[in-house]
Amino acid sequence: MRSVPRIVLFLSLVIAVAAAAALISTRATRSGASVDAHQWLHDQLRLSREQDEKLAPAEKRFLAQRAKLVAEIRAANRDLAAAIQKEGKWGPAVEAAIERGSRAQGELQRLTVRHCLEISDYLTPEQAKRFLQLTSEALSREAD
Repeated sequence: MRSVPRIVLFLSLVIAVAAAAALISTRATRSGASVDAHQWLHDQLRLSREQDEKLAPAEKRFLAQRAKLVAEIRAANRDLAAAIQKEGKWGPAVEAAIERGSRAQGELQRLTVRHCLEISDYLTPEQAKRFLQLTSEALSREAD
């Protein structure tokens, strides 16, 4: 029974990270701003040099994949604007552009959650607790 609290904590972390990832990916694509999650983690969680070095390859992969998905979302938005302009009403081109954008946004959210969970593998228990707290605070502020 001792493992039950750990499972609950882990599931809470997963849910919080998923929500934070959705929020971050949505904000990033809306504003066009670059979200440097690694730097945020480094600053907030005081990652060690060893943690930083271990995370570098994952961060590089994540940023490259994220850039492709953000470009896809922007292209879908351009297609949507053109379809609305052309059709002037709901039609097949509008639907297709919305579906394209939704798929890319979903992939971005999945990518971000996977990346956050990968990062959490390198955190100490104290850092993981702080990460959960920061995520909860950020989501609470956005909900207001």
